[in-house]
Amino acid sequence: MKNKIEGRDRSLGRSRNNSNNAINENINQRKKSNFENFVVPNYIIENGLRKVEPYDWNYETFAKGRWLKKKVIDIYTDEFQAGSFAYYDAAINAGKILVNGDKISSGQLITNGDLLTHIVHRHEPPVSALPNIKVVYCSKNLLVVDKPPGLPVHPTGRYNQNTLTKVLEIEGFDSKSVISNYKNYFKYDEESGNGNSLVGNLEEHDLDSKSWKYSCVNRLDRLTSGVVLLARTKEIANIMMEDMMNRNITKAYVARVKGEFPIEEVVCAEPILTISHKMSVNMVSPKGKPCLTKFKRMSYNGLTSVVLCEPKTGRTHQIRVHLLYLGFPIANDPIYCCSEVFGEEGGAKSETQQDAILKKYKAAAFPLDKDDFHTINESKGGKDFVFDNESMNNDSLSSIESLVCQECKYPKEDPLPEQLMIYLHAFKYEKSGSWFFETELPVWAEDDYTGDRILKERFWNYGGKWDGNIKCRILE
Repeated sequence: MKNKIEGRDRSLGRSRNNSNNAINENINQRKKSNFENFVVPNYIIENGLRKVEPYDWNYETFAKGRWLKKKVIDIYTDEFQAGSFAYYDAAINAGKILVNGDKISSGQLITNGDLLTHIVHRHEPPVSALPNIKVVYCSKNLLVVDKPPGLPVHPTGRYNQNTLTKVLEIEGFDSKSVISNYKNYFKYDEESGNGNSLVGNLEEHDLDSKSWKYSCVNRLDRLTSGVVLLARTKEIANIMMEDMMNRNITKAYVARVKGEFPIEEVVCAEPILTISHKMSVNMVSPKGKPCLTKFKRMSYNGLTSVVLCEPKTGRTHQIRVHLLYLGFPIANDPIYCCSEVFGEEGGAKSETQQDAILKKYKAAAFPLDKDDFHTINESKGGKDFVFDNESMNNDSLSSIESLVCQECKYPKEDPLPEQLMIYLHAFKYEKSGSWFFETELPVWAEDDYTGDRILKERFWNYGGKWDGNIKCRILE
């Protein structure tokens, strides 16, 4: 019996080793594929927008346990939302879907460790085309920038090359323009006696910013502007992220909201629940996570108020949701100032209204520019990706037609400039006694700003739809 057990164990060990070897081999294959997947984008500046010329891209995922011994065609048609059977069958036959880098048949069965690759023609949405990304601070360990509105911080969903980190990695920035800022902040650190190991010194040979790689310490919503901390080493990233998690870093934002905000300080401690990750919609709910935000009015012009916002926690859309709950949504917020969804007065919403809100919001979404450019059915519990293209979801098309990129045939309209920003800006991040980084306030936060006058006729009167014919679209 002992020998049989030992024999079985050795056999099991060999089986596991073979499986691990296959997985390791495919990990190396994925690394190679990721290298080959690197695209130097062709940026096009047009109509005030930064666009990326469409390109081929490999979406990859390792086989999941529930996929084993299933046909590749069945996995794609059953698990992934975007494509039809006709599309996936044509894609497999054309070599657009691979397993471990090899062309396959639709009936091939998936085994443990398999790497699935889906080659797609990728179109990224345009973003705002601003002249330069403003650099607040720069050292060999840390870069701090003033992120423009409308630009995602890092690759996510449909956005890859049109993101802050990618633009910085590819185009770099003018190092000479930040030397004065760098010296001022370093002097502050020397005087305080803290933070020197964090900021370090900027050496002359290190000024080629195009070669830099970044780790995001904080993240802002795509439509939000302001301070973004980008660590250049894992050590500094870990230090600052730990400070962020332990709430050692304070944050200050400024927002322009609809209506006359109270003159006295307002503290909102309502918990926030994400009611749809896919559509990025959140609301106050007793089932939500604890949140705390302090608000103080800075000015009021008879139509909108400028409010200082100090979030003490870091929930998704926290400031935006708390302002909606208080009845003063950000004046041009396409989600939370959408009266078609949340009603004319905004304000508190009961838990029983969640389904109704989601139903209204889904109906109002236009176009379906989902963040899940590649999304597995949520009911399956997956978080992998599959290309979202109308032609893929049309069973009436022929096999050849289904492979034609419909976005190439029928280009989408450019977004309005107004759709690429909201009145929310992160202007200061600080670790008491150690460091702080601060930007100038945006133009819309000035007391004499009159740009909000267009909101009544072009936005509010249409329930949060710009000019009435563009619906409240999913923008996050």
